[in-house]
Amino acid sequence: MSVIVDLRLGNWKAQQLINSTKETTAKTKHEADTILLDIQNIYYQHKHLNREIDQCESFVSKHEQLDLVPLEQFLEENPHLKEEHDKNPASRNVNHMITLERLKDEEKRRLELFVTKTRLHETRNKLNLEIKSLRDGLDDVKAYETQLKRLKNETDQLRKLVYEH
Repeated sequence: MSVIVDLRLGNWKAQQLINSTKETTAKTKHEADTILLDIQNIYYQHKHLNREIDQCESFVSKHEQLDLVPLEQFLEENPHLKEEHDKNPASRNVNHMITLERLKDEEKRRLELFVTKTRLHETRNKLNLEIKSLRDGLDDVKAYETQLKRLKNETDQLRKLVYEH
């Protein structure tokens, strides 16, 4: 009987060891799955951020499509910016500052052109009104001229009659 008890005791210890090993394995597997999931999340975030960076780098801003004054000419016209550019031509801050200044310069030039265009339109409209007025006056002169010719013809006939008598 003691052999059966020893066997049962051994079986119970074996079951306890198996259950303990299963629990340890499940915990370790859960930790490994968590770590693997974290690694996958980091990988997907890395991929996503790289795509965002690529989109940002390939982004074409509207100011890049504008026909600005060439950089060399702009720097010649603005010596204080030329000094900054010459000190550190690869600096993003300096390039950004110069781009902003070029955009302000472009805005100023376009505003000046708009004012000039507006003044020219006003001048053209005034000249058109003056031309219309002169044409109307010319039409009046032509009408008077016709009347004067008719009057002259009539007076010529009257003068002939007066000279004859």
